[in-house]
Amino acid sequence: MRFHDIREFGVEDLLLDEGNYRFKKAANQQECVAKIYSGNTNYFKGLLKSIAEDDIGEPLLVYVKGKSNIVLDGNRRLAVLKVLLDDSYLPAESLRDYVEKLRKLNVVDFSNIQAQVSSNKTLIMRTVYERHAGGKTGKARIAWNAYASARFGYFEEIGGSNEWHFIALLTKTEEKHPNVTKYLDGNKFSYETFRRLMREAFKRELISPEIFSSRNKRVKTTAPKNLVADAIAKTLKILKAMKDRKISLSRGENFADKDTVERFFDNFSLSPDAQRAADAKAAGETHNESDDTSNSTSDNDGNKDADDNEANPQNDTDDSSKSNGRSNNQNGIAKSEDVETRLKTLGSKKLIGLYKSLEIVSLERHPQLMYVGAWSFFEVLSKIAGNTKAHTTSTPDFPSFFRQKMKAWNFDAADQSDWGNTLDIISKYGNSTKHSKRSNPVTAIQLRSDFFELEPLILKVIDEAISQTEKKKI
Repeated sequence: MRFHDIREFGVEDLLLDEGNYRFKKAANQQECVAKIYSGNTNYFKGLLKSIAEDDIGEPLLVYVKGKSNIVLDGNRRLAVLKVLLDDSYLPAESLRDYVEKLRKLNVVDFSNIQAQVSSNKTLIMRTVYERHAGGKTGKARIAWNAYASARFGYFEEIGGSNEWHFIALLTKTEEKHPNVTKYLDGNKFSYETFRRLMREAFKRELISPEIFSSRNKRVKTTAPKNLVADAIAKTLKILKAMKDRKISLSRGENFADKDTVERFFDNFSLSPDAQRAADAKAAGETHNESDDTSNSTSDNDGNKDADDNEANPQNDTDDSSKSNGRSNNQNGIAKSEDVETRLKTLGSKKLIGLYKSLEIVSLERHPQLMYVGAWSFFEVLSKIAGNTKAHTTSTPDFPSFFRQKMKAWNFDAADQSDWGNTLDIISKYGNSTKHSKRSNPVTAIQLRSDFFELEPLILKVIDEAISQTEKKKI
């Protein structure tokens, strides 16, 4: 028996783990309950009934830290007990009557909650890993979702994989684009598919290894921002393809075998630093790495990463042969077949021309043109959507206009906020580049990520315009 100390606690003496790997960091105990509930509302409601009528089953696993008793395994069961005990933990008003009914029909013991106890966090984490995240070893019996399992292995350095770069980049992507969290936390996200794709991406030098700190096992706070933005944009594109089932582990034409994975990346560009190195080599020049450092930035946390001679995770692949680093001629935003097809259906030659130019012109070499072009694209798009008095004082600029539209179309509140902020930045840079003598953006690489993020809104605007055009024909 791994844990010899078994104790009984009152519910109020136990704390939910506010850094749990299924729902990530929570601000307080109530938010822990809310996150657990939102992860699977039906399951939570069923667990309420089960625990009220019976008990919690096997003992909880508690980490004793000073005077705190933190539950590291059994958070869902403890969350249910807290809800049954105290209304202040109710995660949704709709549960109030249901919980009250359970209290009247059942006698719940809140004072004698059994738990295995240890002050050895490493031992506890190893046990939690085996129970929930150790699927590859055949030990997992109560499986977490793929992302939670991968995050657990990454943060606790358990599981034997040194492909931490993939989770570090995925975590950074989620930090910058919270709208991907719902997909990552769902049961349709496959970390194994993501892992296969990332291995190939690193092998082809599509993502720069220079953005990672091997000491801290994360994306450097001082990493060149153009390289980070490029890596995040490509990660978003990979996630979208997975979400759309364009590549998966389901047997069929899109099965993520070696050939399919290689074909998937045929139209991806090299990372900016790898592209410059390739261009310099072709021209017989010596690559000057100082070009990238001018774009370095800090996350304002005061941390500085030491220079790391990072080993590229491609070395972990079974096939260690060097890729030829194939790249297409695309220097601009990532091409979207969906957007192009809709624009052709709409028949707006101006929008088609602007969009194709944004695909072709270099984000690195011509950032001024790209920001003005992006501004023009959304300005014209807003006119098509009904902002016909653009440029007048009585009509809002396109960010404000699209905020109104997003609200009317009932887009998710988080998306409305994120997309509105992105449109603000594009408008600001486009306007200042056009009108200010001093405005001179160094790079426009962020636009690649911005257009990917805004694609659902762009498609909605175009679809609405197509629908209105067809109604006029009738």
